[in-house]
Amino acid sequence: MSTWTWLIFALGTVCCWGAYGTAVHTSNALLGNPLKTALLVGIAYFFIAVLVPGLILKSKGADWSFINPAGSEPVAGKETGKAEQDSSKPALQEEGEAKQDSSPSKFIFPRGTWFGLLTGTLGALGAICVIYSMKSGGSPLYVMPIIFGCAPLVNVIVSSVAHPPEKAINPVFWLGVLVLASGAGMVLYFQPK
Repeated sequence: MSTWTWLIFALGTVCCWGAYGTAVHTSNALLGNPLKTALLVGIAYFFIAVLVPGLILKSKGADWSFINPAGSEPVAGKETGKAEQDSSKPALQEEGEAKQDSSPSKFIFPRGTWFGLLTGTLGALGAICVIYSMKSGGSPLYVMPIIFGCAPLVNVIVSSVAHPPEKAINPVFWLGVLVLASGAGMVLYFQPK
């Protein structure tokens, strides 16, 4: 892939999420019920996030296991479709050892599965919050700038806690946080009427 592929996908996300609020607002207005909008969002998620990846995985003959034997964890960053054992962890079965019991009680969900489910849950809850924000009188003119202005700040905080930076945080970062918070406040205070 090109070294700019990531930017193309990032800009695709910007375009999709940038139009998201207006689409939610319009759907709520036309359908008159935010639960109908939420249902349709879920149907779209199912087709785009379940069926399409499922068909691609099937066409590539991917391993469909999302449960690994206890103690086994796939190596991060490997995209083979099959779980590979982390060499830093003890092997599940040494040569000459009897095969371990593979009963359901001996299986665990790997962390990647939990984080995948968490990701979907956060996306769906975020969509529900946007839908109800619009239904509660919010306008895409100020709801979406607040969301997309503050979401990067939340991302930096969560990422910094989950993956602490190796070096001290640059003071200009804190200036950016102040500008971001001020911008979100100005958008809310000076919202178009």
